[in-house]
Amino acid sequence: MFWRAVIVCGLLVAEGLAVSIAFDLTDLFVALDVVEIRLVTILPLVIIVAYAVTRTGERAPLPSPGPVRPAGIVAHVVAYAVFVATMAHVSGQPEDPGALFLAAWILAGFATVVTLVLAVFPVSVIAAFVRRERSTLVLAAVVGTVASVVAAAGDALWPVIADSTLEGSRFLLSFFFDDARTFPADRVLGARDFEVIVNKACSGTEGVGLLATLTGAYLVVRRRTLVMSIAWILLPAAIVLALVGNVVRITMLMVIGATGSPELAVAGFHSKAGWLLACLIALVLTAIAERSLTRDAPGLAVDRPTALYLGPLLLTLALQLVTGLFIIDFDHLYPLRFVVVAFVATIVCARVKPARPGLVWPMITGVLVFTLWWWLAERPDPAATAQKRQVLDAMSPFARGLWIVTRVLGSVIVVPVVEELAFRGYLLRRIVNERFETVSLEKFAPLAWVISSIAFGALHASLVAGTIAGLLFALVAAHRGRLSDAIVAHAVANAGIAIAVLFGGHWWLWL
Repeated sequence: MFWRAVIVCGLLVAEGLAVSIAFDLTDLFVALDVVEIRLVTILPLVIIVAYAVTRTGERAPLPSPGPVRPAGIVAHVVAYAVFVATMAHVSGQPEDPGALFLAAWILAGFATVVTLVLAVFPVSVIAAFVRRERSTLVLAAVVGTVASVVAAAGDALWPVIADSTLEGSRFLLSFFFDDARTFPADRVLGARDFEVIVNKACSGTEGVGLLATLTGAYLVVRRRTLVMSIAWILLPAAIVLALVGNVVRITMLMVIGATGSPELAVAGFHSKAGWLLACLIALVLTAIAERSLTRDAPGLAVDRPTALYLGPLLLTLALQLVTGLFIIDFDHLYPLRFVVVAFVATIVCARVKPARPGLVWPMITGVLVFTLWWWLAERPDPAATAQKRQVLDAMSPFARGLWIVTRVLGSVIVVPVVEELAFRGYLLRRIVNERFETVSLEKFAPLAWVISSIAFGALHASLVAGTIAGLLFALVAAHRGRLSDAIVAHAVANAGIAIAVLFGGHWWLWL
């Protein structure tokens, strides 16, 4: 079963890599407006991960798969050929590819994956897998559907929500500035010589959709534990808090911009404050529910092993959100985050005590991950990278050296430890069994591999490259059942990136 999963993942990765090299997928997805489905794709993943790690018990074993079916391989090759051919047409005419070619492209892509899976795993194994994981799969479908409805509703209602946000922000802003003003026709909010436009991105629809879907899914997952006659109020509370929080965010942005820091208001605060507020609202509502609205004792308790494996990553994300509020055009505060996270990670490693790693396969995997990342990672705007590089060059020699040294140490030593503890050490094993420390990494768990790898990819700028890297790190960890092998592979991949930056001048990989 393990090597069959390797074959499936390897072929799909190779074929996906060939397509990504031959076609400009970023421009194609933008032209097809695919980038607007983030709420529908990422949010179900968040719910599935949360649901998977709250389930109890161990999954039943799957039946033996039997021999590989040559007819399935032939069908897979045919489906892939049709996928590439139709994609050549769609990418050549992205603005108007034609409904027939677009449908054929989507169906061929789906058939490419399905035929390969059916060739390697028989229907009996797939059916057993679906029966075993039906609750997770149903939840994914429901959350995806709800997220689609919420996204559509947000697109339809955003002008009304934007107008309410505009007036609410002007009201609060009037307590700080006598000349607080609005131009409703253009949805412009101003004070002194600083003005902002409250467009769709600033209206608060994303926050409402995010918190409404998260809260609804939370109520479904915890319905047997919560006092639902009262707990249902969390859903409207989340929506109201999202709207009010967005008004407060816009007001604070205006105060920062009008008092002399427009760059900080737009570049730093604007992009990070919304996420920080959404996280705080979700955490507060969950804490209230778990402490006050459960039938018996407080529900989800975080045990010591969970805190050890997840703590460094959660600390890293929290520090990124908070320090991001004060970052305009360059991450000056990276050394501070490095010191704090490195200190905590050192303590955790002393408690976890990973086994001694191997070298050959982890190093080979690390080089492979770096190579794939180089090909798949999206290149940012060269002008933006050059601007950040100018800020770095303008720093004092000591400050510049400190930033580079901590960036290298952070990416090569600290980040691999932090992320592997969380994704392979905790999440992958926790999906298999609530007593995750008893689960061997050698155990073949396809759903756990896929979920943990996609979650890993979602944490990075390139979802595809990150997901593939997560799968490869899971594979090298499963080879000998050692988390330390995944850490070494991760470190080698990040070392390759550091070398490409420092000696090849490819600063876009860091900045």
